[in-house]
Amino acid sequence: MNIYPCESSILISNDSGSLSYVSIEPWGEEVTLQKGDQLRIVGRGPKKVGVMKLSYEGSALVVEGWPGSTLSFTLNDEVLNTASKVISCL
Repeated sequence: MNIYPCESSILISNDSGSLSYVSIEPWGEEVTLQKGDQLRIVGRGPKKVGVMKLSYEGSALVVEGWPGSTLSFTLNDEVLNTASKVISCL
């Protein structure tokens, strides 16, 4: 049984190679991307505020979870260990 009532996911494909990294907020972590990389992001948390925010800033994409959420990242089918997967947004 999923303890979180809301789940949101997105697949980011760096086809052009113009995206250098993804910044994970509010944890301050970064995931470096190469041309052709695919990054899957899954957010889980309370439903009433279940919106993941994506902001494009030059060569970076900034990802923000919502209050009470955790984010999980998979880069080219490899699960990444990030603080965002363990610590909920405040």
